[in-house]
Amino acid sequence: QRLSIWRNNFGSTAIAIVAHFLSVADERRSPQEICDDLLTGLTFLFRDLDPKPENAFRSPLVLQLLAHTHLRPCVGCPNIPRLNTTALKAHGIKGAISLCCAALERALRLIQRGDIDIGDQTSARSKATVKMPFKFNKAIGKESSTALLFSEQNWGSCTREYLMSINKRDVATLKEIVSMASALKTSALDGILSEDGSYQDNAMANDQMVAANQHKNICRNCAIFLGWLLIY
Repeated sequence: QRLSIWRNNFGSTAIAIVAHFLSVADERRSPQEICDDLLTGLTFLFRDLDPKPENAFRSPLVLQLLAHTHLRPCVGCPNIPRLNTTALKAHGIKGAISLCCAALERALRLIQRGDIDIGDQTSARSKATVKMPFKFNKAIGKESSTALLFSEQNWGSCTREYLMSINKRDVATLKEIVSMASALKTSALDGILSEDGSYQDNAMANDQMVAANQHKNICRNCAIFLGWLLIY
């Protein structure tokens, strides 16, 4: 359950980040047109929208999502030498990046198809919120958001395809991506903070706080359990 909450946070945060990006984009073009361009050749993954291999997984969208959903929750996790957690924090991000890519593709496609409206994802104070629409589910005979969720059933295959590509990157490349995302962590939080620096009462903020607490608890519980094994 805790890992599920942490994973689902990628989906909600991706929608908020993409919605904010589109809300400040060129007003002469519709959000759907911009999404079309970003999805063509998976341009949204590349730095400067330049689809060269060395630019892959370095776009502002990927880096911001990685910072919010993975690097930030990892802050404060205990160091476990036998698990080499120092190295994991430095470059153990293959799974997290694959989730970022899949979550961003989902967010772009939801907006491209008109399943969600970016105007519904922004509050009156221009802060990010997350509102998922309901669609009629024939299996249960009523409206549900299941078909649009960032779930294993809907996006597991896509996530694994991204992982296959990320697995080809070496440690130096992964470290560089972590460094670039880490540099964005502080400024990336501004979009969900109110003027007094507190979190807003919206789905994105709640998901992030829960995910951070759950992730830290998982790390601490693992440390206690492994410590017990090493003693006995």
